[in-house]
Amino acid sequence: MDTGSLGLGHFWQQADAVIRLTAYLLCGMSIVSWFLIFWKAWGWWRMRRASKEVDQFWEAPSIDVAIAKLKQVDVDGIFVPLAVGAASAASHPAAENSLAAQTDRSELITRALRQRINAAAGRLDSGLTILASVGSTAPFIGLFGTVWGIYHALLNIASNA
Repeated sequence: MDTGSLGLGHFWQQADAVIRLTAYLLCGMSIVSWFLIFWKAWGWWRMRRASKEVDQFWEAPSIDVAIAKLKQVDVDGIFVPLAVGAASAASHPAAENSLAAQTDRSELITRALRQRINAAAGRLDSGLTILASVGSTAPFIGLFGTVWGIYHALLNIASNA
């Protein structure tokens, strides 16, 4: 047997539909994973760059000017909702007989900030479930393809013997 003809093309021609489907599935999972990895890295890089500019927020003379300055550097919309939520909680007049009127203003601001932080964390964490799912299933899919290929190779050896 000529070992020069045992390239990837030869093995691809010998593969059945299950092996090809497994290879396509792993290739697709790889493409999706690399896209998410680069997308998340780009987003985190942009957020870190914007976070260095947040000091301008505290140097502003008023909350409206501070939020306007923050909007210029916060291209991903992570920090602006925090500032807007806290500002609206601080300046929101509560109805006299409401629960908000009975609650300390700092607690209202803390609650508004927590809600905005949770929303921002949800946006930053999006896509991680897919990466975790691919990372946990890809080895088993690859192992399945390997076992299927070995099984068929052994069948070919047995039929030629």
